[in-house]
Amino acid sequence: MSLVLAVIGAHPGAGTSGVTLAVADAAARLGASTMLVDLSDPARSGLAGVTDLEGALVAHRPLRWPVRASRRGQIAVRRLAAGLRPAALADLPSRDCWLEHLVGSPDVVVVDTGWDPWPALGGPVDPIAEWLVAEDTWSAMVVRTTVPSVRLAAGALDRIDVIGASLDGVVAVNDPAPAGQEAGWPREVLAAAPTALRRLAPSTVFLPWSPEHARTGWTTSSLPRPLLRAGESLLHAAGLPDAQLRLDDSDRTVPVAKRRWPGTRRHRIAEV
Repeated sequence: MSLVLAVIGAHPGAGTSGVTLAVADAAARLGASTMLVDLSDPARSGLAGVTDLEGALVAHRPLRWPVRASRRGQIAVRRLAAGLRPAALADLPSRDCWLEHLVGSPDVVVVDTGWDPWPALGGPVDPIAEWLVAEDTWSAMVVRTTVPSVRLAAGALDRIDVIGASLDGVVAVNDPAPAGQEAGWPREVLAAAPTALRRLAPSTVFLPWSPEHARTGWTTSSLPRPLLRAGESLLHAAGLPDAQLRLDDSDRTVPVAKRRWPGTRRHRIAEV
């Protein structure tokens, strides 16, 4: 059984593409067979430039956009095939279509939900919502360490609760901490955060904002080590065995045992 980790942005521009890529790259570096699923409109995806091989169409349903199989090194990538018009939520294939024609079951499936959750999440049968409500999904919300971002997160959390899904973790994209200091939540930002976000704050994974990638976008190049460490921290939080922050200067690959992933505590938004 795969570990399915869904990455949700609190709002457009929160940083879901970078977080998704960091998690997928970290999982592959740890030796886990990894698949990255990008639900975004191909013309608006932050992950458009990360693959080094474009493959064939692997799933095509009537009235739905086809899914294309691509690769980023050892990572299998699946995303919508590019079209001549903007994609709509109604164009997205169901969850099962994304997982068709796989050779074996990947250890880790990382999903960039790719759409603003406020208008996108309308019910548990929506093509994005069905990823979030699945029992085998561990979901993380990406926010910025700013007051406007955490205020927008309140609306996203409300939509997650409406569809009956759970939020398991938080990734905060922040400026790199000064030397000798640990990353953390600014007091005024945490004070403005909704209750559900504050409850998860102690287990926040901080991902340092990358000025370089803000200029160039995400490409086929290797990610900086701080981003990989953040990705591995999220995998560890989600319950990936042997994810113990082992990405060091040797860049060695750590094999991951084939086993079922342990259950993780899930937090219903309404309960917090």
